Amino acid sequence: MGTYRELPGGVSSLAGTANQGFSDGVGTVATFNEPCAAAVTNDGRSLLVIDRFNQRIRVVDIATGDFSTTLATGFNNPSDIALSPDGVAFVSDT
Repeated sequence: MGTYRELPGGVSSLAGTANQGFSDGVGTVATFNEPCAAAVTNDGRSLLVIDRFNQRIRVVDIATGDFSTTLATGFNNPSDIALSPDGVAFVSDT
């Protein structure tokens, strides 16, 4: 289960593998359990990723591709995320 980015000429994996799991790191070291939504922070430096079945919002540094931060835990299968103009994250959760 990976997170992807579109590059000129195609799509490239930003992080993750086909295997489900939970681990931080860069590229294929990072694993997810159904990443299902993402939002870029207002400063353009980070990507917030809903890691649905790990019940977390995770953060990736876009420049390095490093998934090393859990922004929030305690969800019950979060499914979507949106950011307000002032940077507040709104999360859909069941």
